[in-house]
Amino acid sequence: MEAQQTQTPAPQLPGPSENGLKSEVQSLQRLIIGLLIANLFLGGALGLFLLRQLFATNRRAVELSRFVENYRTNAQPQIQMLVSNLQAFAKTNPDFNPILAKYGLLQTGAQPQSGTALPAAPQR
Repeated sequence: MEAQQTQTPAPQLPGPSENGLKSEVQSLQRLIIGLLIANLFLGGALGLFLLRQLFATNRRAVELSRFVENYRTNAQPQIQMLVSNLQAFAKTNPDFNPILAKYGLLQTGAQPQSGTALPAAPQR
């Protein structure tokens, strides 16, 4: 025997009503607007943070440039004078040459080893 197959129609689900769709669309619109506003605030906060970092970095750059300028005008000439005095001392006391050689300050001939011209020792 052949089994009779009866097709029963699928139960009809109640479709969304027009009012229900409108309320869902409105809630999605509110959600998107809220997300856009939150994104705006986050972008503004990030901008303020980056601006603050820029000011701090500029402040540090100015401090470092002052430090470098101070080194060039005050410390570097004193260091060069000390090195030239030590080299002059080593010329009269050859026992001091190994100490200068240890730190790469030993002068061979008329050229300084570092390649920069050092000022002559001041006359006393």
